[in-house]
Amino acid sequence: MLNEQLKRWRQASLIVFATTVILILPNLNSLIR
Repeated sequence: MLNEQLKRWRQASLIVFATTVILILPNLNSLIR
């Protein structure tokens, strides 16, 4: 049970990380330019 919960948390954190990167990257490019 604990291992499955950890896997779910890892998947959720990966999704959140990916979405934040996708949202922040364009803003960073506009800031650099």
